[in-house]
Amino acid sequence: MDCIGLDIHRHYAVLARVDEKGRLLDRRRLDHEALPAYLGALPERPRLAFEATSSWYHVCELVEPWAEEVVLSHPLKTRLIAEAKIKTDKVDATILADLLRTDFLPRAYLAPAAVRELRELLRLRASLVRMRTMARNKVHAVLIKRGLTPPVGNVFCQKGRRWLAEIGPSLPAAYEQAIGCYLRVIDTLSEEVLASTRRSDVGPR
Repeated sequence: MDCIGLDIHRHYAVLARVDEKGRLLDRRRLDHEALPAYLGALPERPRLAFEATSSWYHVCELVEPWAEEVVLSHPLKTRLIAEAKIKTDKVDATILADLLRTDFLPRAYLAPAAVRELRELLRLRASLVRMRTMARNKVHAVLIKRGLTPPVGNVFCQKGRRWLAEIGPSLPAAYEQAIGCYLRVIDTLSEEVLASTRRSDVGPR
């Protein structure tokens, strides 16, 4: 069975195909979207390997239906083995293919498509929570600048929000505008956090 290594870039991949004896059969550059047609034209389904990169999800979805096996390699361990075995400091498509053929390729967990999608939802939610925290910290920073101490521990609860609304007109215009702007951002982010929580079935935070 042929083995294929993919050196993945943002919009294209360098592909190297070797046979079971390690002979290089093909090496070329292909846009990601051209990979299914290339693999579908082969006489048999190959084994295929690539490193975990920022675009590996997309590439994996493109090639999985056309490959006998798809292997995600561990980037650091792959480089260490390649340097010891092949004496090079660059892990390219040919080396990936050869390491796969000889079973020297260190594997990373390749999550199923459903798990990859759930991970993205969780990353989205975590990012939204971080942005909301940043906006909340901005409100506290404005209050500190004006020497103001909220009457409640959580200034974003109902009582705290009423207090912010009451003091707003007494603040210089720039500070009132800043607080109002940050609060609108917080409200929008809170809605998105709730929506992403529902989509990913994560408990409320």
